[in-house]
Amino acid sequence: MIKSMTGYGKAEFPINESKFDVELKSVNHRFCEISLSNIPPGLSYLESKIRKLIAARFGRGHFYLSFHLTSLSEEGFSRGPFFDFDVVKQCFDALADLKKKLRIAEDVSLSHLLKFQDVFVQKKPPIDFKSVGENMDALLEKAMADLEKMRTEEGSALGKNIIFHLGLLKNKIKEIEGSRESVIQNYQNRLQKKIDELKGTIEVDPQRIAHEVVLFSDRMDILEEMTRLQSHIAQFYTMVNGDGPAGRGMDFLLQEMHREMNTIVSKIGGSSATIFIKQELEILREQVQNIE
Repeated sequence: MIKSMTGYGKAEFPINESKFDVELKSVNHRFCEISLSNIPPGLSYLESKIRKLIAARFGRGHFYLSFHLTSLSEEGFSRGPFFDFDVVKQCFDALADLKKKLRIAEDVSLSHLLKFQDVFVQKKPPIDFKSVGENMDALLEKAMADLEKMRTEEGSALGKNIIFHLGLLKNKIKEIEGSRESVIQNYQNRLQKKIDELKGTIEVDPQRIAHEVVLFSDRMDILEEMTRLQSHIAQFYTMVNGDGPAGRGMDFLLQEMHREMNTIVSKIGGSSATIFIKQELEILREQVQNIE
């Protein structure tokens, strides 16, 4: 079944006292384009890999991948300070070394360490980006799966709508096929009426009249165009029910169907049926713009 190019997916990863979110959105685009935003410096080394994973999963669309890091304290889950104990140890060792070199008798105390609290006391918990990086594949897979599900569901709705309009097209094409003989007969009747009006003033050759009707029939013959239209519609049905990306192929078929209709109108003239078909082709063109 065809897929839409519009979708949304999200994955969350709790780490320490924070929450790391990955959001993936997609919209219409002629090709596969990927934009990343808010990627933490600690994860920038994964950018190339992330792009390859998305490009391998989807055929077309503009994908917007964003990263959001939220401290749980900001959501009311925790409000305590966070200590970088490695830095605390470094400060203590530095003070102890200074005490020894300056031969200070006083022991290093907590009050001394708190003089350096701006260095090791943090308002937000430290982020272990290594852990995030190790789980990035799973996070991205979850976001892509959610997005693909939405694209598939919307694609299913688009497919049903396209099949409905293809049915309308087939009915109108049969109507035009049925009117082909009447167009030729009307021409023959008009020609005969004109000849009847001219009788007595010119000599009429019956064979010449028959020849003119045959020539007109050849010029008005739309069998080839109608056959191609029916073939294009059959290909459309195949694409709607196929598994691979079909948007570009459908767009090409619609261009060809427009071309065939213009040829038909130039041969037999416009009618309510030809106008209806062109309107339906435009409706299909708008639908196809959102198909992968």
